[in-house]
Amino acid sequence: MDPSKFSKAVQPLDSTILDLPPSCIEFIPGFPDFFVVGTYNLQKEVDTGSLHQSRTGSLNLLPSKQDLTSLRTLVQTISHPSAILDLHFLTTRTEFGVVSSTGTISIYKFQAENHSITHLTTHQAFDSAILVLSFTWHPFASLQSRPVLAATLSNGSLHLLRFSTDLKDLETMNDSDPLNTHDLEAWTCAFVQIPESESGLRIYSGGDDGVLRLTELESLPLNSESEIPVLHKFKCHEAGVTAILPISYSKNPDHNGALNDLLLTGSYDDHVRVYNAKNPRGKVLAELKIGGGVWRLKLLDPLSPGKLNDSDGVRFRVLASCMHAGARILEVTRAGRDGEWKIEILGSVTVHESMCYGSDVQPVGDDSGDQDERRICVSTSFYDRLVCLWRFDPNAV
Repeated sequence: MDPSKFSKAVQPLDSTILDLPPSCIEFIPGFPDFFVVGTYNLQKEVDTGSLHQSRTGSLNLLPSKQDLTSLRTLVQTISHPSAILDLHFLTTRTEFGVVSSTGTISIYKFQAENHSITHLTTHQAFDSAILVLSFTWHPFASLQSRPVLAATLSNGSLHLLRFSTDLKDLETMNDSDPLNTHDLEAWTCAFVQIPESESGLRIYSGGDDGVLRLTELESLPLNSESEIPVLHKFKCHEAGVTAILPISYSKNPDHNGALNDLLLTGSYDDHVRVYNAKNPRGKVLAELKIGGGVWRLKLLDPLSPGKLNDSDGVRFRVLASCMHAGARILEVTRAGRDGEWKIEILGSVTVHESMCYGSDVQPVGDDSGDQDERRICVSTSFYDRLVCLWRFDPNAV
């Protein structure tokens, strides 16, 4: 790998090439030496003079050495009958969900005893012509007897779904009606627990219409007798909203309650924004053009109320997948308890020669880990099928 494609605070470690273009990636909870990469392959075929397109994909299990300084041979590849657009593990479990280009939601499990992936079940959740573009688990899905997730679709709709205890059955809540609908594709969504409520939820969604939508729910489950969700929409982006990262809150009334409604958003307009969705009009508190189109945002370290409500200020770091501009490490800060917010780029990886849709950071065992410790990251790029392993050192910025 060309060292000039990595900023001063980033050290390249190793890379590998997959058989198909990578679209999403996630480390395995409890087994940080392994990660899973989903792929998306568009096949074009000419049949009797007309062009037909089909999508296929795969799941790839990759390990690395104990100290995560190099990639080893691909451990396992599982073919998938349609393209994979997103995957996420249940927070503290080895089961994970996979959503596809044909309206399916599948469940797989990482088998720790032999380091392999096993398919458990596939649900035809939506019409086969619909792409499930993204999904996210409920914040307490790992603890729920019937795990809940939210999914966004290519027809612009946002849905809430609930599994059975064994994950083998799936129902679409709200009588199968969407919770909210964008005018164009719904690219992403995120849950936020309402601090004053034990069961209330906020679900944010972002669409290609450039709108950030908020759906407020009083309780779960949803059915025809449930309270009608409260809907809000915010227009503060110049293009599609593609990434939503909630900034955690504290229930302590002595802390800054404004944090309950803060988000970090990414957009096709190349900007990252700290956004306050507290009132119907919303407000941008900070923004930075980082280039490429900001597809996904991932915290380097879990946020705790102590970090967010410190009178000396706030500081946290984020891994951004920036499509045409590769991967970035961002630092988001607030000066003092009520000071201004600021976003800075601390590190960048531009070795990717096509869209970086997926990247992830190796989880740390201690949720209160030192933010100044070096962190291992993996980033991917689409058409060149590259998976790149690198280390970020904040002390070298």
